[in-house]
Amino acid sequence: MDKISFDGKRLDQMISCQLGDGKSVNFWKDVWFGSSPLCVRWPVLFSMDRDKNITVSNRLKQVGMSTVIKDNWNLGVTSVEGISEVQDVEYMLSCAHISDNSDIWVWDQKPGVRFSVAAVKTSLRGVRGGQSALRMRWVNWVPIKVNVLVWRIEQDRLPTRVELAKRRIVLPSTICPMCGIEEESVSHVFVSCGFAFGVWSKVWRWCRLFPDDFGSTVDMLGWQNLVPNIGRDRKLVRAIIMVTCWSIWKERNKVVFQNSVPQVVGVVALVKSMSYLWIKYRSNNIRIDWNDWVKYPLYKM
Repeated sequence: MDKISFDGKRLDQMISCQLGDGKSVNFWKDVWFGSSPLCVRWPVLFSMDRDKNITVSNRLKQVGMSTVIKDNWNLGVTSVEGISEVQDVEYMLSCAHISDNSDIWVWDQKPGVRFSVAAVKTSLRGVRGGQSALRMRWVNWVPIKVNVLVWRIEQDRLPTRVELAKRRIVLPSTICPMCGIEEESVSHVFVSCGFAFGVWSKVWRWCRLFPDDFGSTVDMLGWQNLVPNIGRDRKLVRAIIMVTCWSIWKERNKVVFQNSVPQVVGVVALVKSMSYLWIKYRSNNIRIDWNDWVKYPLYKM
């Protein structure tokens, strides 16, 4: 984690805690008092402590208005550095406060910004120049594995035959195993391959949407953000696009590793069934019926 940085700041410097009950906070290694972990601030005391993974709640307690040390911490030091650190401990006790509330994790040491995936993504976008590089937003109606796959598609980070050849991995061919015509790049698998075109055509017909042909994966993933007339269906369309990408890649892997024959009808059936199950049981405010869903997925919106 120390090797990951945001605009010069290490990741562990970007996450801090607003202390509550201290049950989830590592006394030594988390940032909860000051701007650095206490193992860095008090190296002598840290080296003497036998329990380097102790939580704040097991080290400190609240007695009335005062925060005091529990009996399990020995502060018997004789060196000048150690005595100085003990004095700083006394200062910490005068500032810290243990409460009954849960600990709150903060991103980038900003009191109003709680630590979350969204906060990290915002920081990443800022590091890239303040502009969002991602066209497809993550959707909690589908599993994380599907979101990650779509992110890798947009980043051009899938192990297609072209990408593997770039890494000097010896392959019998870089031709697409689905169509057998063009080289297998990420864009080809999901956009220009004849097999993918057949899948998308049936999916769009099912959704009663008719976008223009996509020229790239960026166009494919960003299309639903540009359509003015789908309103609150936008998240549902995003989810269906993501499940379609996942289903195409799953079918591709079956062809490569199991020597199966690719079937457009089978992939479309998988899109309909898996999107139905995931959205039905992962969304809180959508009640859908299979018989209606299989005919037209936007019927509820």
